[in-house]
Amino acid sequence: MGNTSPTTTLFSDVRALVEATRQRVALSVNAELTQLYWQIGPRINTELHQSGGTE
Repeated sequence: MGNTSPTTTLFSDVRALVEATRQRVALSVNAELTQLYWQIGPRINTELHQSGGTE
């Protein structure tokens, strides 16, 4: 391990866990937002066609 203290190792490990979790959360949020947009698009399209277009 060399000159690395247990506290430094612990900090590095916790930091890596937090970063990995942030990345997973970002991927999950992006996937959910994409699903949301795919649901909103057809609803707007249907409403525009039913109302005769934009006002």
